[in-house]
Order: sequence, then C-alpha cells, then structure tokens
Amino acid sequence: MISAENKKIIIVMTVIIIYSCVFCLQINFDEIFNKPIKSLDVNDTLQTNETKSDKLMLFTAIFSALTYENRRNAIRTTWLKDCKKHPKAVCKFIIDALDVEGQNITKRTKITKESNLNKDLIVLETYAGVNFGYRFYKLMKWVYERYDLDFLLRIDDDQYLCFDRLVYELPHRKKEIPIVWGFMHCVKSAVRIDEGFMIISRSLFDIFMEKYDTLVCHKLGDQAIALWLVEIQKSTNVTFFQDSRIYHEEASYSDEIKNTTNICNKYLSLHGTYHKEMKMFHEKFEEDYNKSYVITPITKKCTLSTKTFNFSYFKGRWFGTTKPCRDKPLWNKDKVFLSRERNQSVVV
Repeated sequence: MISAENKKIIIVMTVIIIYSCVFCLQINFDEIFNKPIKSLDVNDTLQTNETKSDKLMLFTAIFSALTYENRRNAIRTTWLKDCKKHPKAVCKFIIDALDVEGQNITKRTKITKESNLNKDLIVLETYAGVNFGYRFYKLMKWVYERYDLDFLLRIDDDQYLCFDRLVYELPHRKKEIPIVWGFMHCVKSAVRIDEGFMIISRSLFDIFMEKYDTLVCHKLGDQAIALWLVEIQKSTNVTFFQDSRIYHEEASYSDEIKNTTNICNKYLSLHGTYHKEMKMFHEKFEEDYNKSYVITPITKKCTLSTKTFNFSYFKGRWFGTTKPCRDKPLWNKDKVFLSRERNQSVVV
C-alpha cells in the first residue's frame, strides 16, 4: 500500500514532469513557428550543387528568357554538346528567378522539370524583362564565388557559337591583361562591345569584382559595361578586341550565311540564329569540319574613343538611366525583350 504522504509526493512529481514536458514542447513550437523564415535560395532549388572547381579556361553564360525553351533545346542538341565534352569549360543557361511582378518562377513545375532533366540552368534572383545590366552584375558574383577561370563569355540564346574554334583559340589570348572582346558598335560617344557576345578576360573580371559595390547598372548590359570600362580606363589600359568574325545581323534570314561552307572557319558566332537554323548550322559545321583555324590577331579598327560614354545618345527602347547596382534596380515591367525573330509567339 502506498501511504498518503507518498501519494502526494508522486502526484507532485508527476505534475512537475508534465509541466516540464509541456514547457519543452512550447520551446520547440516557438522555434518552429516564431523563428524568422529563411528566404528561398533559388539556386538550391533549381541548380545542381556547385563548388569551387579546378581551374577553368572558359565559363559560358547563355542568357535566356524563361519562355525560350525551344532555343535552349536547340543549343543543347548542337554546340552545347561540344562544351560538355571539354574538360576545362562550363556552359550554363541563365534565367531569372522572378517575373516582373516579383513572383518566384521556381514554383512553376515546367521550369523545375527542365532543370532536373538537363542540369544546366542557373536561376538568378533577378527580374525578368529588360534588366540586363543587373542580371550580368549578379551573374559575375555567382561565377566568382564558384569558379577559377581564364575567360567569361556572356552570350545570347540566339547565337550559334563555333565552340570548337573558340576553345582552340583561347590559349593564344592573354588572360593576364584586361580584354573585352566581341562585336563593336563604333558610334561617337557610345562605343561599346555588344552584349550578345562578350568575352572578358580574368584580369578584367577581377577589376570588375574589386569595384563590385560601386558599379552602376543600366537596363541594357552593354551600356552598363561600357560605363564600367570608362571608369576603369581612368587608371588601367583595357584592350578592346573588335572581332569581325562575329556576325551581328540575323543569320537565320541570311542566304549568304546559309550557303557558307566551312562556316566556323569564317565565323566565330552567328547572331540572330533561331532554333531551326541552329540545328542546320551545326549540321553544316559537322559535315564540313576542317580544323584549320587561323588565330586572328586582336584588332580594333574603330578609332573612336572608348573613354567616354553618353547613354543619353540612345532613344526609344534603347534609352535608360543609370542606377547603383547594389540597390537591386528594376527599370520597367516589360515581360520580355523581343528579339528580331520573325513571327515569334511569346507566352509568359
């Protein structure tokens, strides 16, 4: 028999134990429900785990709008295959995490499936639409934190890239000097390398990152980078490589390009190449393959100054004001920057 006194002790101990358990549970509930929620890292959601790699010769960032899956697939079946085979090169598609209203696209099943299937998407926390300067700014930080590279190529998803020729040529270029390389617009007070195909050397990349927190952005990437280069040239010599092998018109609608043999012996990249012609040009490249590439010397035929840049020269959709990149600027809510592709149907 348990004495009355012992019963009281047992009851008191039981109450203490129960109270203690409830208190413990309450702490756990507080941690679960009252702790601030960590913001979603979209790269954790849609990107394979990336770590600081061995030294790369080339990182290629293919800028692509969410809706242009047909272009991405065309690239995947053509020159991206050559990139994947190269031991010192990485090629990724760059798309935005947010639409122009700030809604997270990672909730869309379609893009998640595409990422899981191909493992080649980088989703930046940037707005869709005409916000290219900030997109490149964010890309630089993403790449800088993960890769040790010699050259960074920013390219549009409507470019047929002669990847085989590019990687053959890169070892002959000096990553130790600041180089910006691409198709050059030679316009007084607005000289710039077009953002559709733009390579920067490691040296120039490092300078951009040293000045990262002070850079100004423009809605268009080539204008933003032109402004960065004006500041850099106050203290550093920058080499501008004006490459005539980058075809800047609409290759998909050019009979001259379509009839060219040994296409990659004459050109390095073909702008305005859409999904059907992307496959056609690659078939021509494979049929005519002749690796007798000539290393083109670095040239700059444009004699106009690159040390000034007046963005007010531009009109219409090409005009935009500058804003500090660190402020995460948004210029407009255009859902997509329409390219020169004819009869295109864009659904957002």
